[in-house]
Amino acid sequence: METFKNEQVNSTKIHQKQSNVPQIRFKGFNDAWEQRRFGELYKINNERNLIGITVDKTLSVATMKYKKDGNGSAETSVKSYKVLRIGDAGFEGHSNKQFAHGRFVVNTRGIGLMSPRFSSIRPVSMLNPLFTKKLFYLESIFRPILNQSTKLGTMMNELVPEDFFKQVILIPGIEEQNKIGNLFLDIDKFITLHQRKCDQLKNIKKSLLEKLFPKNGTLYPKLRFKGFTDAWEQRRLGEAFINLQNNTLSRAELSSGEGKVKNVHYGDLLVIFSEVLNVKKEELPTIKDESIISKYKESFLKNGDIVMADTAEDETVGKCTEIEGLTEEIVISGLHTIPYRPQSKFAPRYLGYYLNSAYYHDQLLPLTQGIKVSSISKTSLKSTYISYPKSLVEQGKIGNFFNYLDHLITLHQRKVEKLKKVKASLLEKMFV
Repeated sequence: METFKNEQVNSTKIHQKQSNVPQIRFKGFNDAWEQRRFGELYKINNERNLIGITVDKTLSVATMKYKKDGNGSAETSVKSYKVLRIGDAGFEGHSNKQFAHGRFVVNTRGIGLMSPRFSSIRPVSMLNPLFTKKLFYLESIFRPILNQSTKLGTMMNELVPEDFFKQVILIPGIEEQNKIGNLFLDIDKFITLHQRKCDQLKNIKKSLLEKLFPKNGTLYPKLRFKGFTDAWEQRRLGEAFINLQNNTLSRAELSSGEGKVKNVHYGDLLVIFSEVLNVKKEELPTIKDESIISKYKESFLKNGDIVMADTAEDETVGKCTEIEGLTEEIVISGLHTIPYRPQSKFAPRYLGYYLNSAYYHDQLLPLTQGIKVSSISKTSLKSTYISYPKSLVEQGKIGNFFNYLDHLITLHQRKVEKLKKVKASLLEKMFV
């Protein structure tokens, strides 16, 4: 990030007695932060919409994004709306939000309208809105302030301005505010950029999962890799796979890191594992009881085996993963799973992606049973059809292509998570 490249940050820890100085500061700033009452910094904002701002400029107090407001379509109600300018803050009093007694949200979006039922404050001193946006976000600072400045209501808490304006806050000079505000603006931009790329790749993957596999009842997909034109094969799952044995150990009977036998639990399969499970890269729970080794010896999983969840609380029932990365590890299939082994050779990763595609999964929905918890039986699964190209090369290209997309998705998601951790750490250390 450009800000990190161009600015030197003094990360020397401040002596505990200097409680009005943050732990981390930009180089060149040494003065203590100034203690100010909110009454010196803000005033109540009651500016009404007499300047004719249109209803499509209504701002959501929760997100500070423009929204269409059907309730404000009449001219009279639009005129009654409050005007929210850059730097103004709206008070959202819902107790189920970030802070127990409500929160302030600073407008950095642009001039807009706000429902008159919300309280609003407007700066009267020189304040950087990007800085105050992050300052007001900090629960450690603002929860005690709002706890002493709000009146509890049934649906929505009410701000008590007289109490709020008595509260004090520590703030730096405007130059340091500008640097801090711009730093977090850059961080947020990078988080948004990587999250957007991640979401775009997920949408591309979803679209291609529909186009690189044939619809049910057909033998040709919409898209194919160059050089492949043959019709696909179609077989019943019961003919293409043999069923292995699974154990019925609950989560409480498993451990973390202790034991020779690794276990694929249906909860992890539904929530954590993707279409392909590399047992060397993912952390699997283990089984301490070594008698399990002899009991399930014939059902140790191999690379290319499929493990399917036969129970779920929603339509994810039937989600599966293909095993890869096994060398000497002992892995068995656990509670509420059905392990399958293909009777003929498939290219690595093909089955993992195909069996999670909408075209295969749509076959499972009519076969599931239950209301609160959905389940599917081995007998029902045997009757479903799987489709695959005859060529192992084509299978391999499909599997490797989706695996590459997953790699890119994971890469951007990790960058998002890393940036969020950096942001959280800096929020803690750059404010007092």
